[in-house]
Amino acid sequence: MKQLSKGEIDAKPTKEHEMEMSKALKEIKPKSNDHITIGFYGKGGKGYTIKEVIYRRGLGRKRVSKMFINYLHLKDKHPQCLPQKVLKLKEHGPRIATLGYRF
Repeated sequence: MKQLSKGEIDAKPTKEHEMEMSKALKEIKPKSNDHITIGFYGKGGKGYTIKEVIYRRGLGRKRVSKMFINYLHLKDKHPQCLPQKVLKLKEHGPRIATLGYRF
């Protein structure tokens, strides 16, 4: 393994190099999910691995929208504070009722 050392370009980057690096870093998207291996079961080629998938973005993520939280707090005590669209879809459940609100 080679030892990494700070060269001239790392310590004092030029404006052009700095702009290139910032542009490249902005274009990189974060991972949407992680696959974590829990264990291997079986023997040899007939074995299989058990993996856990943790979603960071999309419908499987653990975070919920602010409208979902507001819906859960206000649905029984103050339903007049919720939008009409949410109240119409109330019978389908909270996830369906609050879809589309991302503030």
